[in-house]
Amino acid sequence: MAGIFEVEDLQAKKRALVRESEVYRQTLVMEFHNLRLYTERIRSKVTKLSRLNPFLTLAAPLAGGFFRRTVGRSKLRFVGKALMAWRLYKQFAPLLRGVVDRFQGRTRQAERFTTEEV
Repeated sequence: MAGIFEVEDLQAKKRALVRESEVYRQTLVMEFHNLRLYTERIRSKVTKLSRLNPFLTLAAPLAGGFFRRTVGRSKLRFVGKALMAWRLYKQFAPLLRGVVDRFQGRTRQAERFTTEEV
């Protein structure tokens, strides 16, 4: 008789594990759905931001690297990052100035065009 009760206990545990795994499976499906929604929202925000200024999409990861809190790292790494940023600034500043000047020139021309019509 003891063997029958052990088999019934094992079958009951098996059914409980099957139900528990189904719950976990459904939870995992919902988490993937939430992850898809989150990535779509982030993707739409990034595309909106890149339409405003394409250089902001490049600046955000660099800024995140500078402001991220790190535990146990020396200040020399910060100095290295600052020097790298300075080099990048010196390299890309003329390009950025040209883009900004071109953008401001277009807005000024648009303002002149609208004021001349009035």
